[in-house]
Amino acid sequence: MKIFVQRIPEDTSEQALTRFVLEPFSKRSLFSFGAKPEVLSCEIIRVTDLDSNQVEYHGILRVSPDDAAAKVIKKLNGQRFRNCVLKMRQFFERAPSDKRWREMTPEEYRQIEDKRRPRVLVEKVHQVKATGLRQFARSHG
Repeated sequence: MKIFVQRIPEDTSEQALTRFVLEPFSKRSLFSFGAKPEVLSCEIIRVTDLDSNQVEYHGILRVSPDDAAAKVIKKLNGQRFRNCVLKMRQFFERAPSDKRWREMTPEEYRQIEDKRRPRVLVEKVHQVKATGLRQFARSHG
């Protein structure tokens, strides 16, 4: 299952977000049941609103198994991470052509509000790992 982590601090690394998600589940207790979550992938994305030039950072984690991912959302939604209260939910892929209202009646359509902003730029934040920098310095030093 993919988990969407809304509005994380700008300087958050993939490793820091992964550690934050796994840390509460790292200690086994007599009361912990089920599988422990495993983070299969973690991405940090930057969303820029082209009309207002506001920038937001979000995380997308792929966590396995699905029941453990649901526990991650339940346990960490609303928790503080670097002075930010995080909102977590299941991530759903949406294509730009996704028109959910095709199956709706006109009355149902009037009751919803499309939260997507019309002009945004979404970019994956590429991070250089420290070990890569050390290796680069050794070979080019």
